[in-house]
Amino acid sequence: MGADRAMVKRCVELQDAGKHEEALALLLPLIEQDPDESRWWWCKARSLAATGRITAMLDAVRNALEDDKIVVEAEDATWLDPYRDLPHVVLAMGVDPTLNDAMDLLTDNDAEAALEALSTDGPYEGAARFLRGIALSELGRHDEAADEAAKVIELLPLCADAWFNRGCAFEVTDRADDAIAAYTKGAEVAADHANCLFNLGLLLRRLARLPESEAAFARATTADPHSPLLAYKRSEALALVGRLQEAETELGRALKMDPAVRDAARESTIFPALLGEGFLERIAKT
Repeated sequence: MGADRAMVKRCVELQDAGKHEEALALLLPLIEQDPDESRWWWCKARSLAATGRITAMLDAVRNALEDDKIVVEAEDATWLDPYRDLPHVVLAMGVDPTLNDAMDLLTDNDAEAALEALSTDGPYEGAARFLRGIALSELGRHDEAADEAAKVIELLPLCADAWFNRGCAFEVTDRADDAIAAYTKGAEVAADHANCLFNLGLLLRRLARLPESEAAFARATTADPHSPLLAYKRSEALALVGRLQEAETELGRALKMDPAVRDAARESTIFPALLGEGFLERIAKT
């Protein structure tokens, strides 16, 4: 059917006027009605970039660039220039087939072959090193993966995913302080990087730094307010710092998004002890 031209025009007018929040509000129901329409994702990506939501923007770009017409249009999109060399954009635009081939190998769980296929001498060194880091991590070579992520960060300062990968490599090698610093930096580069904040919250909880853990989960739910997992984990964090009423409210929000959360809550070692018997029934009535 294609995107409604009048709606596209209205969206672009809002964006040209700098009214990106209004544009996003306009696009939300359009994407819900037709999630396969690439034009809506392309419009959304522009407004997300303008409002600093880099992680969500990259997801939108990937969806938009499934349309070859938008791939051509993207070549001249000046708003995309700061992000053009980020791995997700490079892969989505297909500008270097060897990188896409390596990504396919990683998807097929053939990290060794992917590593052999990746050269850092091409025009997209940052993207190549990003994929090398993933391959090294999958091969259990975590120190090398952390070093590769550091090189990506030097080449691509806006690559929050490289900070996330570096944090994961540090965490698995028991370098907790370095992992905390990496996750924190990733969430500074991209404030909506919920994965950095999620891992940060979990790690801080394991270290019994509970107020900091709750703060990380609070930022994660702000970054992605529609994730039942994040809402559930924040409800746990709130309970652990004694904010029980807020914990019940957040757990209720998680349950509304995904009723399956009920099973996890029932088996939790946290909620029955802190919220008391019948907490699920109580929350269901609110």
